Amino acid sequence: MKKVNGSVFRASNIVLLNSIHLLRCVSTCYTQNAGFQGLNLNMPLELKLKQIERKKLKIQRMERKALEPIPITDFYIPYSWKTLQRKRKMTPLTESTIERRALLEKEWVRFVSDQHQLEEKKTSVMVKALIELRLKSDELYEAALQPDLTILPFKYQPIAVKADLFGEL
Repeated sequence: MKKVNGSVFRASNIVLLNSIHLLRCVSTCYTQNAGFQGLNLNMPLELKLKQIERKKLKIQRMERKALEPIPITDFYIPYSWKTLQRKRKMTPLTESTIERRALLEKEWVRFVSDQHQLEEKKTSVMVKALIELRLKSDELYEAALQPDLTILPFKYQPIAVKADLFGEL
């Protein structure tokens, strides 16, 4: 705490005692929050100074008192809770839930098989198109097999591999 020309300077509070201005930053420290709670303009100067002195004394008393850490018991998990005996018991399912799950699983299998058939159909059409292209022209077939690098912008740096890693065979 510094005093310069009747002003008190703290790390997060600046209190100007000679004027009405009060600048305060948000602080979680209770000693700093115990300070000046407001500014009453109609109070006489003597009462203001007495209030300020009382607050200073209160802050000094709080600073002298050592901070006591609050014990946190929420993070402690008893070892008995972690044992294998402590598992939930499976409640028996009703027939309606079993039936609903079976129907849902059948619907999912149907959907996946339809997707698989669509992919197979697309690949077979592509293979037939490539066979026909090869019959028409080998150059077009070779050009169709080359990847189109302009579709996805992909950059890579080739890694130099030493051919003789394990010695000559």
